[in-house]
Amino acid sequence: MITKFSLSVCLVLFMNLTSSSSDNLIITDLQEEKITIAELVANPSNYEGKFVIISGECTKINANIMGLNWIHLIDGTKDDFDLVITTKESVRKGAKITIRAKVALNKDIGAGYVYDILLEEGTVFK
Repeated sequence: MITKFSLSVCLVLFMNLTSSSSDNLIITDLQEEKITIAELVANPSNYEGKFVIISGECTKINANIMGLNWIHLIDGTKDDFDLVITTKESVRKGAKITIRAKVALNKDIGAGYVYDILLEEGTVFK
């Protein structure tokens, strides 16, 4: 099934491959699917170690902690479940974003902070 997102990824790949500059090349796994927070929370082990794509609203951002920005995201599919995503990119509170990130489970970052589900290495789609 071709989704709006997969079509967009194909177009981006095509545009980059036909570009005269190799600096713009984006390599994306076309097998990735956009999921909801509810789907992730219901079956987290299905996604462990994999990159997923999620859309939602940034409800909070903790900037520049351990060299990363910590985005809190909700999408309305799992009550008000607050999904935390790390990224080097800046996002403003209230922004509606789509982000690609790698799923980590039972992540202990020290100082008493343990996340049952944490998305890491986030890349925001512009």
